[in-house]
Amino acid sequence: MHSVIVLVEPETGVLWAIKENLMRQFQREFKIYSADSDPAALEKLKQLQQCNDSLALFVVKQQNSPITGVEFLQLVMETFPTAKRLLLNLYDDDDIPARIPLLQTLEI
Repeated sequence: MHSVIVLVEPETGVLWAIKENLMRQFQREFKIYSADSDPAALEKLKQLQQCNDSLALFVVKQQNSPITGVEFLQLVMETFPTAKRLLLNLYDDDDIPARIPLLQTLEI
């Protein structure tokens, strides 16, 4: 059994930059998997579940599609309730309604 970090980021350049940084920092303690879409990430999670790997951390971009990062985390936290969550959120303004998804994530 291994502890795993799963990164979901649709932009390939950003995905590889974050994954490379995570690997430099944590590859001795964790397996690090990345996916460029929600369906690919969900498929990887099914595989991890079959291997009885322990999911330590989700790193998800809020602006994913077809569902948001918050919706993705709500979906997978039912299966992996003890995993930590990191939501990447890119808002350009200080508008309060733009912060609602981040606040909702804290309640998951």
